[in-house]
Amino acid sequence: MDRKPRRLIALKLDPAIVLLQMTTAEFREIALTLPDAVERSHLSHADFRAGERGRIFATLGYPDNAFGVLILTPDQQAEALRGHPEAFVVVKGAWGRRGSTQVFLPAARRAVIESVMKLAWQNATARKPARKARATPRYNVGLKPNAQVTCK
Repeated sequence: MDRKPRRLIALKLDPAIVLLQMTTAEFREIALTLPDAVERSHLSHADFRAGERGRIFATLGYPDNAFGVLILTPDQQAEALRGHPEAFVVVKGAWGRRGSTQVFLPAARRAVIESVMKLAWQNATARKPARKARATPRYNVGLKPNAQVTCK
């Protein structure tokens, strides 16, 4: 069952929420007020990038104009969903399991989005530790498993 129609019906029934609904322009404004944030395009919709490496912290317009996406950690995502289940939805698949979170703009409040988007921006600008080199190679090129090697 698709969750969007249920939410739209709930918004029509609650005038207080309808008056406070966020727009795409407000989402964009919040993203671009963060330091070193720039807007670009990614897969035919707007994305917002941060830091010297230009890592994406938010996107807008996926799957349609009523949604944005924030790139959170799984722990941050769980907290956002617990606190505001009407505004946040886990993105389907592996991206969602890694923390990508849809924002249903009509149900989102500005103060909440400012706070959660700042977390996403901090995630994008944080330096990740360098990967350790592998002690052993992943595979032996040209050798079959359990093959006998003979030298002449």
